[in-house]
Amino acid sequence: MNNIVNKDNLFCDEYRALILLEYPNELKLVKSLIELTASAVEKTVPTNTWSHEGICHMFAKSIADYLKMSYDNLQLGHFYATQMIFRTIVENIVCMDVIIRHPEHELWKYYLVQSYRSTLKSTGGTKEHDEKFFDEIYKEHNIEVEFLEKTKKNNSSRPYAYIDRDYGWTYKVNSNFTFAGMCDLIDEREYKDFKYMSMYAHGTSIHLKISGFATMDNMMNILSFYYYSLNRLVAICCTKTIDPEFFKAIVKLEKIITKYIKECK
Repeated sequence: MNNIVNKDNLFCDEYRALILLEYPNELKLVKSLIELTASAVEKTVPTNTWSHEGICHMFAKSIADYLKMSYDNLQLGHFYATQMIFRTIVENIVCMDVIIRHPEHELWKYYLVQSYRSTLKSTGGTKEHDEKFFDEIYKEHNIEVEFLEKTKKNNSSRPYAYIDRDYGWTYKVNSNFTFAGMCDLIDEREYKDFKYMSMYAHGTSIHLKISGFATMDNMMNILSFYYYSLNRLVAICCTKTIDPEFFKAIVKLEKIITKYIKECK
């Protein structure tokens, strides 16, 4: 792998990367946790990709990949990019959690159909061809008509089909089609994390433009997010395949964060 990646072709924020020199053990610990988690996720590959288990595994695999990407950016001193990826991780964790919590409603099918339709429609093509193709998918997955037809019963002053609304695939368990509404299905505190990460995702906050990022507080925020997201991912989808070493390592990370919090009081 070292022969594939030419480090001379990479940009690095050396100023912000300097702070990493103070956290060699913490970073090594995080890398180990990500590796253990990714390995556990790989062991949960289902036999049927297009199923409840298959879609949940896709979410878990993408979250594990995002964690690796965030870590790589952190090593390069790209702290903003790391935080941008964190925002994506939060949203993916919440969406996967909602699907897993409601297997009886087969939300995975509605997520799959809505996401597939949105992606294909954005690429163009003839409307007649698209609709015929989608009709076949709806029939194949037994998608209920209520999801496809326009109605004023879905909390809107205008008639929208659930399939055309953000997070409309959650209509069987949700009435607030915003990410705040999604978080309420899991834990309303999730939305606070999402809003915090959104500041970095859009990159337009004046705070980001006038203040430095390389501080101990920021590093602890990053370590705390790894602690949170890794714990959540393992708890949601791979408790049976995770290596016991994960729990030893996560406790070490928790102690580091707890110690810092106590010292700040």
